[in-house]
Amino acid sequence: MRLPFLTLLFLCIFLKSNAQNDSLSKQNKGNPIPPNARIVFSGKLPAFPNGGNEGFQKYIKDNIVIPGGRRKTGTVTVEYTIEKDGTVSNVKITTGKGLSRSYDQAVIDVVSKSPKWFPAEQNGTPVQLRITRIITF
Repeated sequence: MRLPFLTLLFLCIFLKSNAQNDSLSKQNKGNPIPPNARIVFSGKLPAFPNGGNEGFQKYIKDNIVIPGGRRKTGTVTVEYTIEKDGTVSNVKITTGKGLSRSYDQAVIDVVSKSPKWFPAEQNGTPVQLRITRIITF
């Protein structure tokens, strides 16, 4: 009784995982990665051309145009895609993770104008990759 049950359970899990993989590959064929997808990435991560992560933080600090008026403190969570050619696209503020409209727009503007990155690679082939980053003010 136990062996048929375990066999059936294994078969259900196997079929479910194959269906999810097929769905993901069809969904991502030529399209940006869906924002709600959680994909394990085992390749080379994208890199900012002028100093990597620290260079990108410096780029943000040096180029962001802070709105006038009273300075705010807090964080803005921004999501963006590094495309296969290294360009930045699909920049948006994560829902509920902004500071104010003007600060959110300043972050979107500076990230959108970022120079080309070295793209992510998987098995030696450039791939697009969605990044989530927290900007602190």
